[in-house]
Amino acid sequence: MSNNAISDNNEKIEEQKKEDRIEELLEKNIKLTEEIHEMTVHIKKYIFWQRIFGFLKLLIILIPIILSIIYLPPLLGQVIEQYQSILGIQTDLQNTSSGFMNLIGR
Repeated sequence: MSNNAISDNNEKIEEQKKEDRIEELLEKNIKLTEEIHEMTVHIKKYIFWQRIFGFLKLLIILIPIILSIIYLPPLLGQVIEQYQSILGIQTDLQNTSSGFMNLIGR
C-alpha cells in the first residue's frame, strides 16, 4: 500500500469517528431535550394550579368581607337601635330613681 492509500484510510476512519461522535451527541441532546420538555410540562401544570388556588384563596378572603359590607350595616343598625332603646329605658329608670331619691331626701 502506498502512503496515499494509508492517509486516505486514516482520514475515512477519522471522519467516521467524528460522525459517530456527532450522532452520539445528537442522541444525548434529544434525550435531554425530551427530559426538559417533560419538566416544562410539569412546571406549567404546577403554575396553572397555583394560580387557580391563589384565586380561590383570594375569593375565600374577599367574599366574606363583601358580604359583611352588604349585610352587616342593616343588622348592626337594628342591634344599635335595640341597644339605644335599652339604654334609653335605663336612663329613664335612673332619672326616675334619682327623682325619687330627691323626693325622699327632701
